[in-house]
Amino acid sequence: MRLHADVESRSHRQRRSASTPRAVAPPRTETTGPADARTIAAPQRTAGNAAVARALRGPGDAPVQRAPRRSDSTDSVDSPAFRAEVTFDMQKKVLWDRVNEVHALSRNPGFRKAVAAFLEAVHADVRRAAGGETRTTEVDHGVVDAIITGLQHPHVLGHRLQYRWYVRNQRNEGFYESLAARAREAASHGSVWSKLGAAEPIERAQVGRAVVLDSSVQGYLFNGLLFGLPNWSASPTLQALWKQLSQTYSRGLEGWVDAHVLEGRDDTSVLATIEWPELRQRIGRGVEGMNVVVYRPVRDPDRGVHDLEPVDMYQVRSDEDFAALPAVPGDQAWRDRQTAVDRDQKTRLTDEVEPRETALDQLADSLEQLAATHGIAKEMFRFRLSETPANTPHATMDA
Repeated sequence: MRLHADVESRSHRQRRSASTPRAVAPPRTETTGPADARTIAAPQRTAGNAAVARALRGPGDAPVQRAPRRSDSTDSVDSPAFRAEVTFDMQKKVLWDRVNEVHALSRNPGFRKAVAAFLEAVHADVRRAAGGETRTTEVDHGVVDAIITGLQHPHVLGHRLQYRWYVRNQRNEGFYESLAARAREAASHGSVWSKLGAAEPIERAQVGRAVVLDSSVQGYLFNGLLFGLPNWSASPTLQALWKQLSQTYSRGLEGWVDAHVLEGRDDTSVLATIEWPELRQRIGRGVEGMNVVVYRPVRDPDRGVHDLEPVDMYQVRSDEDFAALPAVPGDQAWRDRQTAVDRDQKTRLTDEVEPRETALDQLADSLEQLAATHGIAKEMFRFRLSETPANTPHATMDA
């Protein structure tokens, strides 16, 4: 979706009362994986964090108490090893639930086998990290490649399509035949972000026909899942997978790509080290350039949270353009501020953006049921494409 120089204030939306009713997704009841599955900080990009939080919390926000599969006498309920095992088991189930919702993935034995092997490797790293070991499991790049291959199958196109859109529409007549055209359209509305959380670009993606890694099929599957690890670098397998997810997502974008950044360029970010280098290689060969929208955090004294205010926009088409972007301070004070902004935007995502999408899903289901009650033919729900203009170059806000 095109951003204009006179960006509208979002204060009326961001200051909604905390008492506003929220839609709640129904519990999932799918199986948790195949029989053999039962025997670069990780990007905390948060399109799926609400589901993870629900899985990890019980009624009244009390931690769910589940016994781990191992019951070593040395593992008390208060030990890091016990907590890591509980988290791994729960997040493993979250992952399989997400996989099972995508029919083309749940019916792909090669993909399921690769996910099971990935989980086995990550589990070994979880146990070692909980035991204080520094040794990690060697990356099986064949397993990571098999996961990526499954996600890029012509019936999935997981690097270009929104997970929730895909799940909502996959039963519609003509879905798979129209998938490639929808993916091309979404790829011309791509967004990336750096250091400010995924709420802003995901909200824009919901309104238009855009795609963001965090809400894409491949990003949503693994989003918010550390499996009990202290960070993603504690498992080279998890780190290798996320690098591939970021690279393949960036390679799938076309036209002008929107980048949302907090206060400027951070040379240690995923945007600087993975996504921009991938986009730069395709300038003039499918990618026209990158629109960089710079935000500053504005703390609301009444609510105690940070809102994001766009302050400038830049067109980037070369390394020189990227290097000319304003740099973030990078000192500890900035890191602390960035951490607070990230936390606030995660809350916004789980409390506002995702429930809004859930409400739309429920409305669509209700309309379909109402139509069936009145005898409206199923063919009326035939899958159709809708179009929105592709991203275009942004002017600077001073222009």
